[in-house]
Amino acid sequence: MRKEPSGGKKVTRRIAGSSRREFLGKVSMATGLLLAGLPNAHALLDSSATATESIGATLIPFYTGNLSVTPFMIYWGTAKKSALPVKEVDSTLLSTLRRISVFADVDYLAWCLAEKNKGTWDFSYYANNAKSLNEAGFKYVVFCWVHFPPKWAKEGGDFTPYARLEDGVTTRQLSPWDPRFKEIYDRFYAALSHSLGSRIDFLRVGYPSEYGEMGYPNGMTTWLVPQEHSGPGFWCADPHAKADFRRVFLERYGSIAAINKAWGTEFANEQDISMPEAVNYATATLGRNHANVQARYRWLDFVNWYQDHVDICFSAICEVIRRHFPGKRLVGSLGYGSEQCRYGNDTSRHVKMLKRINACAQTPGAIGYFATRRVSSACHFYKTPYYTEPPGTVDPMDEIKRIWMDSTNGCQVYFDYPNNLNGAIPEFKEYKKLLNGDRSITDFAYLFPSSSFWLEASTDWPIMTYELGEHLRYRLDYELIDEQMIQDGALQAMGIKTLAWVEGAFADAKTLDMIRKWLEDGGVLIRRKNGEMYDLEGREVDWLHGLSAGDCTQDFQRVWRDSLHSLGEGKLLLIQAEDSNMERFARCMLEFSVNRTLYGGSGMTNTMDLNPDNITDVYLSLFKDRILILNDSRTSAVDFPLRLREEDFRKRHLPLPETLIATIHIPPRSIRTIRLKKG
Repeated sequence: MRKEPSGGKKVTRRIAGSSRREFLGKVSMATGLLLAGLPNAHALLDSSATATESIGATLIPFYTGNLSVTPFMIYWGTAKKSALPVKEVDSTLLSTLRRISVFADVDYLAWCLAEKNKGTWDFSYYANNAKSLNEAGFKYVVFCWVHFPPKWAKEGGDFTPYARLEDGVTTRQLSPWDPRFKEIYDRFYAALSHSLGSRIDFLRVGYPSEYGEMGYPNGMTTWLVPQEHSGPGFWCADPHAKADFRRVFLERYGSIAAINKAWGTEFANEQDISMPEAVNYATATLGRNHANVQARYRWLDFVNWYQDHVDICFSAICEVIRRHFPGKRLVGSLGYGSEQCRYGNDTSRHVKMLKRINACAQTPGAIGYFATRRVSSACHFYKTPYYTEPPGTVDPMDEIKRIWMDSTNGCQVYFDYPNNLNGAIPEFKEYKKLLNGDRSITDFAYLFPSSSFWLEASTDWPIMTYELGEHLRYRLDYELIDEQMIQDGALQAMGIKTLAWVEGAFADAKTLDMIRKWLEDGGVLIRRKNGEMYDLEGREVDWLHGLSAGDCTQDFQRVWRDSLHSLGEGKLLLIQAEDSNMERFARCMLEFSVNRTLYGGSGMTNTMDLNPDNITDVYLSLFKDRILILNDSRTSAVDFPLRLREEDFRKRHLPLPETLIATIHIPPRSIRTIRLKKG
C-alpha cells in the first residue's frame, strides 16, 4: 500500500483498486493461514533457522497463532482432508515456538466444528492442542469464530444472515442485529468454558464478520468459506437491522414528525422510516452543497448508527464472555486497513469503546505508517493497550521495517505467525530491544476530517491527508486526530502544537469550538483553503471567514507573510491550493512547520526537522531516550548526514543526543539508534 515518496512526484494520486485489494484481500494473512493446511508446513517452519538459534528474551510479550484453520477449511470444502496434520501441536511446532520466543499460541475455534450436530458439543480437537501447549510450558489463547453458523443451522430458523442494503442479497455470516446472537454466543462460550475454561489464558474476541475483526462483510473470507454475494456494501438490510434503525431514531427524535423535520423526509408511519439510498451515497452532493442540511443529517445519522452497532455488538459479546471467563483478558481485533464507512471500522470510536469495557486492541502492522498511526494515536490518547499483527506473510527485510514502525507506534504486545518469526530470527535478535512499549513523540498532527470524509468519500482514507502523511513522513512524524478525539480533548492532552487541516468542507460545531479554543490558547493551525468551511448546519465558520489565504504557487515567504493570522495566543495559516498544486502545498506547509521563527512568537515550539537533507528513503523517530533511523531502501546503503540542533532538545526538556552532527552509514533496510544522554 505504501507509496515511495519522491520529490518529483505529485501527492495527488488516488488510492487505486489494487491498493485496496492489498489492504482488504488479507493476502499475506491468507498465506500464513494456508500454510497451516500444507502437509509439509512443519518442515517449512523448521527450514529457515537452525535448531540452536532463537530470538531469545524480549522486552514486550511475543505470541503467535494459526492453529486449527485446516479442519475449518476441510469442513467448508476449501481444503482437502489429506491436508489435516496427524497432530496439530507436535514436537516440530513446539521446537519452533521455543526458537521464536513466544509465550502463547492462538487456536482459531469455530462454532461450526464444535457443534457439528445440533446440541452436541465436541471441543476434543482443541483440547488436545491446549493440553500439548500447556504441558510444553506455553499459554493457550483462543480466537473464536462464532459468526459462521454450522451447516445444520438454517437461515431464518436458527440464525439471520447479513443482508446488503444496496441489493438485498444475503451472505452466510451471522447478522449482529439478530436478537438470537447473544443466545448463540452464550451457548458457545458456556460450552467452551465447561470444556476448556481452565486451559485458556486470554481470549481474542471474534466479532460477527469475516476474520472476527470489528466491521462488516466485504468478501475477505471467500477463500475460507464459500460465500456468494459477499463483496463490499452496507450490510444492514435484514429485518432486525431495519427494525433497530426505526427504533433508535424514534427514540432519539421522539416522533415521526421530528424525524421528518430533521431529515427532510415524508414518512407517514413507523414502517415507512427507512435508511438513505446507500448505493448512491458516493455520488451525492452532501459533501459539496452546504445548504443540503437535512439530507446531510440523515446520512450522518445513518453512518453513526451503522458504526455504533459494531461497538454495541462487541460490548455485548464481551459481557457474555466475562460471565463464563471472569477476569480473563479480552482482545478486540481492528482490521480492514481502511475506514470506508461501509466497512464499519471507525478506529477512534472502537478504540474508545475498548478502553471503556477494559479490553485491548489488536491491529494490523506492516500496512503503511498512516494506517498504523491512526490506531496508535487513538490507543495512546484513550490509553487502550495496543497489540499489532501482520496482515500475513512478511519477509525478513519487511520485518525490520515493521519493528521500526511498531516501535515508533508503541506496540505493547507483538503477534506474528510462526513462519514469519522463524524466518527472521537474526533480524529479531538484532532489533528486538527496540520494541519496549514506548512510542515516538511529536507535537504535529493531521486532522482526520471525519464528517467530511463520511459525506464525500468512497476511498479508504481522506485522500489528501493520507497522501501527505505518507509522502512527508521522511520529514515529519505526526499524530492522527479525528473529530471524536478532538471533542474528547486530544489536542490538549497529547500536547499538539501544530494541526494540519488538509481537506474537508464540514465539521461538527463542537469540533470547531474545540479547535478554536486550542488555537486561542497558543496552537498553530495550518488550513488548506480551497473553498469555504461550514459546520453541519451549513453555517460558515466565522473565525475562518474573510481571512486572506496565500497562493501556494507564489514565493513561500510571501505566502507566510500574507496569510498568517493571529487568534488569541495562536496562529492560523491559510494556504490556497488546488488539487493539482498539492506538491507545492506540501512543501509550503512543511517548511513553515519546521521553522519556528516564522511564527512571530519566541516561545512557540513545534516539531523537529530530523531530516533536513530530504533523503526520502530515510525515516527518523524521536523518543524520550533515543532517535531511531530507518533506511527504507532494500538495495542501497545511505551515508546519512545527521544535523541536530541543541535548542530543539532543550526546549522540549529532552536530554541531548550522544552526537549532534555526524555522518551515519546505514545499510539497506536497517535501523540505527542515536541515544539521548542520561541525566
